[in-house]
Amino acid sequence: MNENIKKLSMLLMAAMLLCWTACSNDNDSPVDADDEDDVEYVEETEPMTRQDSLNIAAMSVINALCTDSTSTEPDANGKYIPQYGSVLYDMTPTVRYKVAESAEDAKGQFLLSFATAIAFVGVNNSGDAISLDFGDNGSVEFEPAQGEGKLGILHVDMPQIPSLTQVVWLQAEAWPHNDGNGGTYVGQTFKSRDGKRWVCIQTSEGGSEYGLLVTFDNTDGLTKLFDPRSNSDGGVQWGYHVERGDDAEKYWQSWLHYGYASSADLKSLNRFMYNQGGATRNVKAEEIFSNTAFMSAEMYNAIYQSGKHYCCGDNSWHYRTSNEHKYYYYRYSSRKKSWVTDGSVKDTYYFMGNRWYIMYANWRNSFLRDDRWDSYNCYHIAGHQYNIDGGHTNDYDVNNFRNYYKSSDHLNYIKVQAYHFNGSFYNEQTGQYANGEFTNWDITGRR
Repeated sequence: MNENIKKLSMLLMAAMLLCWTACSNDNDSPVDADDEDDVEYVEETEPMTRQDSLNIAAMSVINALCTDSTSTEPDANGKYIPQYGSVLYDMTPTVRYKVAESAEDAKGQFLLSFATAIAFVGVNNSGDAISLDFGDNGSVEFEPAQGEGKLGILHVDMPQIPSLTQVVWLQAEAWPHNDGNGGTYVGQTFKSRDGKRWVCIQTSEGGSEYGLLVTFDNTDGLTKLFDPRSNSDGGVQWGYHVERGDDAEKYWQSWLHYGYASSADLKSLNRFMYNQGGATRNVKAEEIFSNTAFMSAEMYNAIYQSGKHYCCGDNSWHYRTSNEHKYYYYRYSSRKKSWVTDGSVKDTYYFMGNRWYIMYANWRNSFLRDDRWDSYNCYHIAGHQYNIDGGHTNDYDVNNFRNYYKSSDHLNYIKVQAYHFNGSFYNEQTGQYANGEFTNWDITGRR
């Protein structure tokens, strides 16, 4: 009996010693414990639920339909205001319209805008009609159309977007021609109230869906997300992080492309920068962009590099799951001069996505890449690649770019902000553009 009591006492002492060691850290102990090693990593992740998938799909549709040039925000009642396309007729305020070159182009625009929703609902998109059911979140359905200049119709039934029932694609010939050019012309340069430099690359006449200004001065569109279990500032010694090896000392973080030009706007920029077919650079575009009053010489050289990655504002999203993943707790060991694992916890995790526009001289050779990843596995995740007409080309399994750049790395990852306008852009009575938001800025001769 005494022998058993002695063994039990030794076990209790060992347990207390282990407890004391685990509760100590480099801040309150001058010497690190000898057993301060990384534990073997065993992934324990609850798979994403079907409801998670439907929620992501519905959220991505809301982003596509209701994102303006800066963000997607609900109103005071929690409802979202549609921004996709334009209202053309006062009698049908819940019907919005877009321009398409053909029925194939209308479907291609739908496929690109709703690629994330299609993927997470898991429907076959090869047919003429495509229906996406999000359960309690509503549904959308695309179908081809004929007659009255119509090329496609998107039926929208989503409780969070009550002011939108349809999006109709029209051929350019059926688009109203009384909108005017907004008092501007392609190549005119402006400055906005915040000092950014803009150029008009498309007017709102001749069947164009909208006029378009772009600037390369925007650096505010990136949204940073941290490891769900780390402090939000990412600058403390203690924090959860799942990456192994050399990456363990880095707090997990990711950048999302909210606030940048859409893939459609970047396609317009692509066509403005190069002549048809990409054989030569557009003289007007080159004259503006090579002017150091408009952008630096380094930026000018960067934007014309073949295969350059441009941040896209569409198809950027993030979603926190209801299920959990096992995260390990890291702390820095001054003795080992490295980060070590000190416990673990299970917590929910993020799913996220970004879109890139990969630009080539011939815009038909440009393509889009959609990164999709989660907060516990942020490297080597297969992405999704589309040609410029909305066709799915292939998956790719390479190092995605989301964690390899900072907001100041503007030469490697081009960030463009877009501004849409119509015929009322210029007010002849006041002589102002957009109620004074923009002023005409002539850069001729300033080199």
